[in-house]
Amino acid sequence: MIKIGCCGFSMSRERYYKNFDTIEIQRTFYKMPKEETLERWREEAPKDFEFVVKAYKALTHPPQSPTWRKENKPKECGYLKPIKENFDAWEKTKKICKILRSETVLIQCPPS
Repeated sequence: MIKIGCCGFSMSRERYYKNFDTIEIQRTFYKMPKEETLERWREEAPKDFEFVVKAYKALTHPPQSPTWRKENKPKECGYLKPIKENFDAWEKTKKICKILRSETVLIQCPPS
């Protein structure tokens, strides 16, 4: 099955839901949305609409990454290392997936 969608809501959500059947939630890479926001998106969307959640940057990007320039950096994180900070980031991502009933997580790795 082929699904068509965009990275983020490029138009009103109501219009988006009428024209597409999936979306990549890029916002979750940079900052965790409020649970109320996620619940509202799920309630507004059609039953079979698919949310693809982008994993939180702490899971993949180290503190030296430019993605951290606008917020407090953790002391250690990223590179999918089996450390507490990354497990915490993964748990946050899973919680978002549960609220949105998402079955797909996009993991963006830093450039090598």
